Amino acid sequence: MPSTLPPSGSEQTPAVLFFGTLGAFSLPPLLALLAAGVEVRAVVMPAARADPMEAPIRYERPPPPPRATLPLLTRYHQPSIVTMAWERGIPLLLAARERDPLALRTLAAYDADALCVACWPRRLPAPLLTLPRLGALNLHPSLLPAHRGPA
Repeated sequence: MPSTLPPSGSEQTPAVLFFGTLGAFSLPPLLALLAAGVEVRAVVMPAARADPMEAPIRYERPPPPPRATLPLLTRYHQPSIVTMAWERGIPLLLAARERDPLALRTLAAYDADALCVACWPRRLPAPLLTLPRLGALNLHPSLLPAHRGPA
């Protein structure tokens, strides 16, 4: 059976969809992927609330440049996966309902080889996990499932 991985010594790296949160644990894996030259096609964050009227997934655009000469402190002031995505021109998506067919189609359009998940607060659905040809890698700062959750 042929391998789905690039041949040894190949310069090709997999394209990744990165799932994470604003928490401090999500930034180092994203930085490591970027430093290794991995193509991060999109950064996906959970939406703040899963309002049934809200779109299941939407793009988050960077705020306009400030007009004031003093820096404006926002929740994105500290380095995070959000600021890293915006600095690198990587699309940032907010997912409210990743099981929704529209969300799955949106994520499938990025044609990722793998998913990298660091501190995602919800269980990812099987249809999402089967999108990438190489599978998914889940990083979590504690033992699962006994110590799940953001705390």
